[in-house]
Amino acid sequence: MRKLLFLIGILLLAGCSTPPPKESSKLYPDVKVSRLLQILDGDTFACDIDEHSAIAGKNISIRLRGINTPELKSRNEEERKFANLEKQRLSDLLNKAQVIELRNLGRDKYFRINADVYIDGEPLLPKLNHKYYLPQGGKP
Repeated sequence: MRKLLFLIGILLLAGCSTPPPKESSKLYPDVKVSRLLQILDGDTFACDIDEHSAIAGKNISIRLRGINTPELKSRNEEERKFANLEKQRLSDLLNKAQVIELRNLGRDKYFRINADVYIDGEPLLPKLNHKYYLPQGGKP
């Protein structure tokens, strides 16, 4: 009798399990930037995304995927000079854009939000300095 009850219990539990969810190729949907707030450096900017809640869509920092420009806080004066040039290049492009889209959003190994950025329907990356492209998947 115990074996029968045990078997029935196993069958009931097996019937209650749900199949694992299908993996989506996209974890986060593509979004449009509502407001450009600040250019932080040559590969990062802050923006608002109104379609998200305030906790997730206000004053968020976005890092461009595929590029790593020189650091503004570098001790090397030459590097700071190039960092300022790249920051200005990004600022000019983003401020002139009518529409800024974030596609293929994700997180990098430091848990920063990164994305493929499009301006007026075209990828932003080719408009930036190719010298700073990342070697793995950074080139368009």
